[in-house]
Amino acid sequence: MSRVAHEPLFHLADVVRLRGDARERTVLEDASDAVRCVYLAENGRLDEGTFPAAGVELVHRQPPPATAFRPGDVAQLPNDGRVVFLTVERAEPGGVFCYWWGEAGLLSAALPPGVLWLHRPTHDATARVETGEQVWLRGGGPWLTVTEGGTGVVRCVHAGGAAALDARALRVDGAETRTAQELLAFGRGQGVDLGAAWRDQGFWTERRFICFLRQTWGGVVTYSLQGFVTTLPADYANSASAFRGTYSEGGYCADVPQAFAVLRAWLVEQRDADDLPPRTRLRHGIG
Repeated sequence: MSRVAHEPLFHLADVVRLRGDARERTVLEDASDAVRCVYLAENGRLDEGTFPAAGVELVHRQPPPATAFRPGDVAQLPNDGRVVFLTVERAEPGGVFCYWWGEAGLLSAALPPGVLWLHRPTHDATARVETGEQVWLRGGGPWLTVTEGGTGVVRCVHAGGAAALDARALRVDGAETRTAQELLAFGRGQGVDLGAAWRDQGFWTERRFICFLRQTWGGVVTYSLQGFVTTLPADYANSASAFRGTYSEGGYCADVPQAFAVLRAWLVEQRDADDLPPRTRLRHGIG
């Protein structure tokens, strides 16, 4: 006599509550009898437990999109409650290893990739931090000091101890200012001095603005620009009625030379959106 396969009562990434408890929890694996789930407590610790299915009720079922997590991605659990951004340090078949800060200091755990929502992706294939630099997790939190820098796994110390972390999971102190200094230095080497345009974490003219950020040395240079343009971008040919002469865009450049080309074209040459140099656009809009 063949056995009939039954659909499990609860699925990976379901958001549930224990009966009589308002706290939302995330289910860690398909289950019908004993439900293993987790939530982030007020002190920042990951509280995991297994409960009889009869005492568990479904809040909602909306599994996160399948994501191939990479070091430097910022993720979060789907359940409501304490919002904590988890910095991905590495991803392996057995789980996604994440770090975050709680009352007890720097915390970590390996979670099934299917329970995590991608909050902010990284675009860095490589990264480098230097010995002695102050850094922080890309998901935020207190400073760490690099004791052994490099491009792979680096060693850091913090108030509660030490940690070995992938450089791509970190962001250097003063990243916006340092990125601007790199661009200014590169521009001067090209005979273009934009020092007068740099203020308040960005480059400005009367009608345009652009800012840049490189999380660590060797990573991509992200950018955000906005301002007035004279021509409707081709992407919005069917939205002419919504065009009031402004354009905004965000994305990243492969390196400092490519980022400077975008800076020069947008701010100095005042090119319109369709005439900007090559870059990777992630978002854009008109107004």
